Amino acid sequence: MAVKRIHIFNSPVLTLPCREIVTPITEETEQLALDLKDTLAHNIKKGWGLAAPQIGILQRMFAFVNLQSGNIGILINPKCEQYSPNMVEQREGCLSYPGLWKAIKRPEWGLFTGLDVTGKEMQIKVEGTQARIFFHEIDHLNGMCRVVKKRR
Repeated sequence: MAVKRIHIFNSPVLTLPCREIVTPITEETEQLALDLKDTLAHNIKKGWGLAAPQIGILQRMFAFVNLQSGNIGILINPKCEQYSPNMVEQREGCLSYPGLWKAIKRPEWGLFTGLDVTGKEMQIKVEGTQARIFFHEIDHLNGMCRVVKKRR
């Protein structure tokens, strides 16, 4: 098991935008996916998503708990293609900002594209809390977190 240290609060890596992952998928990319999955599984009682910069890697990948199955998935080079015009406010926390919670408005659903760990293109529509997880992790990939008041 490769549980990595989660960067917190003032770590500079949390403020930088991430680079796209070049395909084809390499062993290094596969290892990053395993590290994200292991680290999220280790922290599953505290959070349902984890982006690569949270473990110090500036690449566009995140792990997420599938709230229906309980499995942990990976999305590489994620993009939001469509989202709901309806916004829902809900409290959010973040593994990189332990103890902080903030009410944040997010779209009630989103349609995301990206790659799985084999490099296969995928499309996934998520709603409710699952959508919130995806939007939160993409914020991390862009060098920001809405749980803290300022854009980093």
